[in-house]
Amino acid sequence: MKRNWVIFKKLWKIQFHNYWTDVTNIVLGIVITTFTLICWLMFKNKGVTTDRFLLASAIGIAVIRNSLYNFGRTINDFNNKHLVKAFLLTPISKRILVFSLLSFNFVMNFMVIFLLFGIGMCFPEQRALLVNVNWLMFLSSLFLMIILSNLIAIIIAFSFKNNEVIISIFVWFYFIPMYMLGLGIPYYLINSNNTLNVITYFFPHRYVLNLMQAGWIGDTTMSYPMGDGTFAKNGFGYMNQTWIPYLVTILLILICSIWISIIFYKKFSYNAKRFKGYPGIHKHLNRIYRFKEAKNLEELDQVISGKKARPDKIEPPIQAKGGK
Repeated sequence: MKRNWVIFKKLWKIQFHNYWTDVTNIVLGIVITTFTLICWLMFKNKGVTTDRFLLASAIGIAVIRNSLYNFGRTINDFNNKHLVKAFLLTPISKRILVFSLLSFNFVMNFMVIFLLFGIGMCFPEQRALLVNVNWLMFLSSLFLMIILSNLIAIIIAFSFKNNEVIISIFVWFYFIPMYMLGLGIPYYLINSNNTLNVITYFFPHRYVLNLMQAGWIGDTTMSYPMGDGTFAKNGFGYMNQTWIPYLVTILLILICSIWISIIFYKKFSYNAKRFKGYPGIHKHLNRIYRFKEAKNLEELDQVISGKKARPDKIEPPIQAKGGK
């Protein structure tokens, strides 16, 4: 137990250092979202038309940033340093690694949500909206948002080898929702354009973010009331059926979970066919032998990646005591 606690603290320390020493991460993850929210709330006081669920949109975008971009970058960093594979090949509890990643991500999400909520409560009209919030709908969709974003982050981190490609995909998954789903550009403007409205259906975060937005204004029918007695042109786009975005979100989570299972099986299972000549401990002895005999980086990479040994690299038979 004590050893697990020490490992957990070290993993947290690594994540904390990576999070708060990355200037880009702080700017994109906290500064931009917070600055955009403050600007819209201040302009609203001067008569600028915005969505009533602006604060919910900011919270949703911040969660996408932390649960997908930051979470994914941490996993990618651990994977590049072979930390994930090391945990899978040692007797150390795998739950320590998983729990440290999820708990750190949860704490960072809570801090950013608390910051944005606190800023929103500085404006009287935002405090007035609290009486309409359907907390069950809002909090359940927030929980689903975190899960979906975490799963997408894992898929991206383990599906590509090029770090630049991975970071680029993370950035797109952050900026597209930010500008197309209710924060950078008011959502009623996107909603009123039929072409843009259809395009947003292809963003996996649209469905659960719409649930957060509808829950914030107490719109359990997904009809998108504008606050002046009128309704948005396309509503939230689900034929006024709340179960549709819930169902799509749950299906996306299920698909992502299956996808991750396949990725992990191919990447970390070490298929028995590769080592059928080395049952039990012989498989690990062969791996150790190949590490010792590797003469260059290419051969070392083959051992790390789990590729089958060449005939001349097969472990010599272990002789019994006495040389027999």
